[in-house]
Amino acid sequence: DSLYRVTRMEMAKDRPVLADPTSPEVGFELFYAPSMEHGFDALAPYLDLISEKDDAKFAAKAEACLDLDSLLRYTLIMQTGCMVDNASNNLYIWAHREKDGLRYRFAFWDMDLTWGLYAGDEGDRWVELDVADRVIALDVGGARARAQEIWAQLKERGFTAENVERMITQYVHELGDSGAFARDSERWEKGSFYPDGYEIVSFAYARFEMMDAWVDALVQ
Repeated sequence: DSLYRVTRMEMAKDRPVLADPTSPEVGFELFYAPSMEHGFDALAPYLDLISEKDDAKFAAKAEACLDLDSLLRYTLIMQTGCMVDNASNNLYIWAHREKDGLRYRFAFWDMDLTWGLYAGDEGDRWVELDVADRVIALDVGGARARAQEIWAQLKERGFTAENVERMITQYVHELGDSGAFARDSERWEKGSFYPDGYEIVSFAYARFEMMDAWVDALVQ
């Protein structure tokens, strides 16, 4: 198995980095590989996939190497939280060797820019993740219907605006009524002495409503 992180090239540190052939601004950091000498070998089919111009060939390659559920789950969660930093940066790609070849799965890294933070007036924006967007547009492997199924499962398991509100209310109480937030504000001269989670909660309700409408429209 090999593990890579999508990253902005200007943020790359001391890890080996390979450029994204589709974007000069983005690259892939090597986090783990069985052989450092051939550390990016397991990424080669993925680079070939994202470089493919022909839709039919892309669909065939995508179905052969992508873990569809993993990609769709990642996309649905990323879009709901408007995670603007988890497409061109802070995305892990896990290349897992199976009997029929490599299979790619996806995971989050560093989820600080979520639930409206730095979204500004673009709270209704679609976060572009090209490989996922193209898979959905081409309905690779029945991706649209499967996205609906995964979205329903996520909500059944507690991924809802109501639970976001419940947790934010709990955190506001813990940080505010304990005095921790006030002490932190005084120490760093922030000027605010009680936490307010309203913006996160209101943003979450708007995003979940947006996602419900988008998912409903997938198979219409």
